[in-house]
Amino acid sequence: MPPDPKVVTGVAAIVDHMGELLMLQRGGPKLGLASDGYGTWSVPGGWLEHGEFAHDAARRECEEETGLTVRPVADLGYTVNLSASGFTIVTLFVRCQYMGGIAFNAEPDKALEVRWMAKELLSELDLFAPLDTWWRRPLR
Repeated sequence: MPPDPKVVTGVAAIVDHMGELLMLQRGGPKLGLASDGYGTWSVPGGWLEHGEFAHDAARRECEEETGLTVRPVADLGYTVNLSASGFTIVTLFVRCQYMGGIAFNAEPDKALEVRWMAKELLSELDLFAPLDTWWRRPLR
Protein backbone atom coordinates (compact mmCIF):
# COMPACT_ATOMS: atom_id res chain seq x y z
CA MET A 1 0.00 0.00 0.00
CA PRO A 2 1.41 3.46 -0.89
CA PRO A 3 2.00 6.09 1.81
CA ASP A 4 -1.00 8.14 2.86
CA PRO A 5 -0.75 11.59 1.21
CA LYS A 6 -2.50 13.10 4.23
CA VAL A 7 0.49 12.29 6.45
CA VAL A 8 3.13 15.02 6.28
CA THR A 9 6.44 15.65 8.05
CA GLY A 10 7.52 18.93 9.56
CA VAL A 11 10.57 20.07 11.46
CA ALA A 12 10.82 22.37 14.48
CA ALA A 13 14.03 24.12 15.52
CA ILE A 14 14.60 24.56 19.25
CA VAL A 15 17.09 27.43 19.50
CA ASP A 16 18.02 28.12 23.12
CA HIS A 17 20.36 31.08 23.63
CA MET A 18 21.24 32.61 26.98
CA GLY A 19 18.20 31.02 28.63
CA GLU A 20 15.70 32.17 26.03
CA LEU A 21 13.99 30.35 23.16
CA LEU A 22 13.59 31.71 19.66
CA MET A 23 9.83 31.99 19.17
CA LEU A 24 7.46 33.14 16.47
CA GLN A 25 3.78 33.87 16.46
CA ARG A 26 2.08 32.07 13.60
CA GLY A 27 0.28 34.11 10.98
CA GLY A 28 -0.19 33.51 7.30
CA PRO A 29 -3.33 32.73 5.35
CA LYS A 30 -6.39 31.98 7.44
CA LEU A 31 -7.44 29.05 5.22
CA GLY A 32 -5.73 25.77 4.39
CA LEU A 33 -3.03 23.68 6.04
CA ALA A 34 -0.74 26.69 6.60
CA SER A 35 -3.45 28.35 8.69
CA ASP A 36 -3.29 25.78 11.48
CA GLY A 37 -2.49 27.50 14.72
CA TYR A 38 -3.01 31.06 13.51
CA GLY A 39 -1.98 33.40 16.35
CA THR A 40 -0.35 30.66 18.44
CA TRP A 41 3.32 30.68 19.42
CA SER A 42 5.79 28.24 17.96
CA VAL A 43 9.44 27.85 17.08
CA PRO A 44 10.93 28.21 13.60
CA GLY A 45 10.00 25.29 11.42
CA GLY A 46 8.24 24.03 8.36
CA TRP A 47 7.87 21.14 5.97
CA LEU A 48 10.61 18.67 5.34
CA GLU A 49 11.39 18.80 1.63
CA HIS A 50 11.88 15.72 -0.54
CA GLY A 51 15.34 14.25 0.08
CA GLU A 52 16.11 16.70 2.89
CA PHE A 53 17.47 15.69 6.29
CA ALA A 54 15.81 17.07 9.43
CA HIS A 55 18.95 18.95 10.55
CA ASP A 56 19.25 20.63 7.15
CA ALA A 57 15.57 21.60 7.24
CA ALA A 58 15.91 23.07 10.75
CA ARG A 59 18.89 25.18 9.65
CA ARG A 60 17.09 26.32 6.48
CA GLU A 61 13.84 27.18 8.25
CA CYS A 62 15.63 29.25 10.92
CA GLU A 63 17.41 31.26 8.27
CA GLU A 64 14.30 31.69 6.11
CA GLU A 65 12.01 32.70 8.97
CA THR A 66 14.28 34.65 11.32
CA GLY A 67 17.51 35.51 9.46
CA LEU A 68 19.57 33.68 12.09
CA THR A 69 22.42 31.28 11.48
CA VAL A 70 22.15 28.13 13.59
CA ARG A 71 23.92 24.80 13.84
CA PRO A 72 21.76 21.72 14.45
CA VAL A 73 23.27 19.66 17.27
CA ALA A 74 20.76 17.03 18.43
CA ASP A 75 17.51 15.25 17.69
CA LEU A 76 14.90 15.93 20.38
CA GLY A 77 12.16 13.49 19.43
CA TYR A 78 8.95 13.94 17.53
CA THR A 79 5.23 14.52 17.96
CA VAL A 80 2.20 13.35 16.01
CA ASN A 81 -0.74 15.75 15.79
CA LEU A 82 -3.89 16.08 13.72
CA SER A 83 -4.30 19.38 11.90
CA ALA A 84 -7.53 21.33 11.56
CA SER A 85 -7.29 20.52 7.84
CA GLY A 86 -7.42 16.77 8.48
CA PHE A 87 -3.73 15.98 8.00
CA THR A 88 -1.60 13.89 10.32
CA ILE A 89 1.55 15.90 11.00
CA VAL A 90 4.71 14.25 12.29
CA THR A 91 7.00 16.99 13.63
CA LEU A 92 10.71 16.28 14.15
CA PHE A 93 12.28 18.46 16.86
CA VAL A 94 15.92 19.49 16.46
CA ARG A 95 18.07 21.35 18.99
CA CYS A 96 20.03 24.11 17.28
CA GLN A 97 22.90 26.21 18.56
CA TYR A 98 22.68 29.94 17.86
CA MET A 99 25.65 30.94 15.70
CA GLY A 100 24.90 34.54 14.76
CA GLY A 101 22.59 37.21 13.47
CA ILE A 102 19.81 39.37 14.83
CA ALA A 103 16.39 37.73 14.87
CA PHE A 104 13.73 39.46 12.80
CA ASN A 105 10.49 38.49 11.08
CA ALA A 106 11.88 37.52 7.68
CA GLU A 107 8.53 36.11 6.50
CA PRO A 108 5.83 38.57 7.58
CA ASP A 109 3.37 36.79 5.29
CA LYS A 110 3.71 33.69 7.54
CA ALA A 111 4.46 35.08 11.02
CA LEU A 112 3.08 37.92 13.08
CA GLU A 113 6.13 38.30 15.33
CA VAL A 114 9.58 36.81 16.01
CA ARG A 115 11.38 37.24 19.33
CA TRP A 116 13.50 35.65 22.03
CA MET A 117 11.41 34.56 25.00
CA ALA A 118 12.19 33.27 28.49
CA LYS A 119 11.37 29.56 28.71
CA GLU A 120 9.36 30.18 31.87
CA LEU A 121 6.79 32.12 29.81
CA LEU A 122 5.91 29.21 27.55
CA SER A 123 3.47 27.71 30.05
CA GLU A 124 1.47 30.96 29.86
CA LEU A 125 1.25 31.09 26.06
CA ASP A 126 -1.17 29.60 23.57
CA LEU A 127 1.29 27.24 21.85
CA PHE A 128 1.02 25.67 18.40
CA ALA A 129 -0.18 22.07 18.85
CA PRO A 130 3.09 20.23 17.98
CA LEU A 131 5.15 22.50 20.25
CA ASP A 132 2.54 22.26 23.01
CA THR A 133 2.62 18.44 22.83
CA TRP A 134 6.43 18.36 22.85
CA TRP A 135 6.86 21.03 25.57
CA ARG A 136 4.51 19.31 28.02
CA ARG A 137 6.29 15.95 27.77
CA PRO A 138 7.92 15.07 31.07
CA LEU A 139 11.11 13.79 29.36
CA ARG A 140 12.00 16.42 26.78
